[in-house]
Amino acid sequence: FSHPKSVEIAADIIKKHFRDNPAANSYGFGLADGPDFDESPVTLERNQGFLKARGAVRGQSYDKSITEEWFMFVNDVTAAVHEEFPDHYIATAAYKNRIVPPHGVKPNDHMVVMFTPMGYCVLHAYDDERCWHKKIEGHLLRRWCELCPNVWTYGYNYGMFQTALTPIPMVQKIRRDYPIMKEWGLMGIQDEGRGVWIECTIPSRYVRARLMWDVETDVDAILDEFYPDWYGKAARPMRAFYDALENAMENADVHGTGDR
Repeated sequence: FSHPKSVEIAADIIKKHFRDNPAANSYGFGLADGPDFDESPVTLERNQGFLKARGAVRGQSYDKSITEEWFMFVNDVTAAVHEEFPDHYIATAAYKNRIVPPHGVKPNDHMVVMFTPMGYCVLHAYDDERCWHKKIEGHLLRRWCELCPNVWTYGYNYGMFQTALTPIPMVQKIRRDYPIMKEWGLMGIQDEGRGVWIECTIPSRYVRARLMWDVETDVDAILDEFYPDWYGKAARPMRAFYDALENAMENADVHGTGDR
């Protein structure tokens, strides 16, 4: 990440893309899907000594937060690209071992950051005083929004990676989270989903889509319209079923994540 030639090679690839695609105004790049790291001596000098957001697991380089050295590298690449394309945006991810906001580097104001909070509680909202999981995630996201004007989230709109058998409604969580994220300055949301309609629950997906469009939408009015339209004569028991499940999860003293 610290070698000038690495910066030059990456910047040249991006500049060629912009020359070949005059209508493009942004370019996204990142590391592989995992906790990558660079142990070269100069790069390690840039490391601030923080653990990655979810803490130590193996007692080795895997445990380190590499936010400082990665975003210094992305800043350098962005600066090199801006020599020819000063108004273009460079996008990358705050993910895995680079989700902790940087302390020693300010992201370029033409950088776009994809905040990817894998591993935090999917049951509770940001303003749930009992959920330490969501407090940590909220602190990280809020700080990213303070550092960079172009932050969006890549969330997971299902409750478990390993099963599609457990209904996990999220209407109450979503209706509380989305206005908070807008207040923090989030620019947008693009969630990962899959066709597990029972697990995600159809009401949650519908409310999510409506609030993504307008966080001031009246959720109660949406649900009053949705349940009879979708479930017909089963509207009342289906709403009671999902409400009971969500109330139980919201009041639980456990913190479920996608992979635990």
